[in-house]
Amino acid sequence: MPEVGLSEIENYLKALETSREFPNICLICGEEYLCRNTFEKILELLIPEKKKMVHEPFDGSDAVINQVIESLNTFSLFPGIKVVSVTDSKVFYARQDRKAFLSKARSAYEADDLKKASKHLVSFLTLASISFDDLTLDNREKILTADELAETDDNWLQPLIHYCHSQDILIPEASDDAAQLETHIKKGFPKKHYFIMTTDYVDKRKSLFKAFKEKGMVIDCTVPKGEGRQDKALKTSLLREISVRRLSEAKKRIDVQAFEKLCELTGFDLRTFSGNIEKLIDYSGKRPVITSEDIDAVLKRTRQDPIYELTGAIADRNLELSLFYLNSLLAGGEYYPLQILAAMTNQLRKLLIAKDYILSDFGKGWRKGLPYPQFRDNVLPSVSAYDDHLASSEFTDVPVGETVSSPKSQKSSSSSNDLLLVKNMKNPYPVYQTILKSDNYSKEDLLDAFVSLNEADMKMKSSFLEDKMILEHVIIRICR
Repeated sequence: MPEVGLSEIENYLKALETSREFPNICLICGEEYLCRNTFEKILELLIPEKKKMVHEPFDGSDAVINQVIESLNTFSLFPGIKVVSVTDSKVFYARQDRKAFLSKARSAYEADDLKKASKHLVSFLTLASISFDDLTLDNREKILTADELAETDDNWLQPLIHYCHSQDILIPEASDDAAQLETHIKKGFPKKHYFIMTTDYVDKRKSLFKAFKEKGMVIDCTVPKGEGRQDKALKTSLLREISVRRLSEAKKRIDVQAFEKLCELTGFDLRTFSGNIEKLIDYSGKRPVITSEDIDAVLKRTRQDPIYELTGAIADRNLELSLFYLNSLLAGGEYYPLQILAAMTNQLRKLLIAKDYILSDFGKGWRKGLPYPQFRDNVLPSVSAYDDHLASSEFTDVPVGETVSSPKSQKSSSSSNDLLLVKNMKNPYPVYQTILKSDNYSKEDLLDAFVSLNEADMKMKSSFLEDKMILEHVIIRICR
């Protein structure tokens, strides 16, 4: 069986559990999530958990084929089999396919996966034999095709290039990896040495693909891209299969309307769909049925404002993403620097209130990483009680070095309402997320952050320093 199609994969893997007869050369191609899932299942069958040390993985975006081949021909220090893998390989892409990398880079950027977006952009530049500097607005019309120009938009391209520079990402020289790999596949590898490669794209006309079929096996995870009734039915079937399998493990099910809404919201993106299922399992707690209301509460997109991406990254204490979103906001020109600083201050203020709750007598039931169902059932009442105490106190601002038991002399109902953690008891999930993220900081960290924010505010209003430099400096001080 030199090639296994999409409809045959599940039966093949079941048969493999019994036979354990797997070719020592295998190409898994097609839809990324299905490729990864199939690869992981095969790896589990080949290598028991305790022997993972006999697996040498390579990332296809920066793998050097010479090193892969050398590893395959080098005997392991441990007896038995050895597995060498290359995931997300780009070896089948040619110069005429380079536009696909721009499309993938843009999609990954829009999905906030900067690491993945940068890899696709670098792959494009490698195939095109150009540098980051060549992608200036003036140069593009000279070196890019019309189709490629249609994909380039400064709203995503320039921030992504800035990210690549900030990470010191280099562009490797182009080489004929396909021919080199084909030669060694035809020659063969030592006995009990397994080579597995995954890729989202293959050209079945190429001799490398034929070499995989001739000397090993191809597992084709390609999903039809058409919008016909049959293709749509297949995609829906795959989404339903993923949801049923995972939900049954959690002893849950999803009602018809909720499933349709989830599919509409997610689209045919299996990785995102799978991640959303996990969120819904967590949110639904002990209830056996996931409903449309759950999806509205957890997954519905209500935050169109990109400034939330920045404040969310700061709450996660992710310096890399925070600086990226800052530069993206400044490049877009829709927000003034002082507006950005105010949004950062509001986010840190929420985290400080959450931290004060945790450290107070009300927060004794909270523990770091507490699952949402336990929070909702056991801890939420104490958060509401904390809010009641806060609202009834003569208290106008976030305590600095004190707890809520220390009242102030003035009372302001508007200020007190702003300090409440629970704004909507019907949907406590955002409260849970705020308290969860507050554990990324100590109270001292948050108090220091307000000192930095205050200094930044004064500098932006009175000094000649660039606002961008001031904002970058304060983010580094907060997130470091």
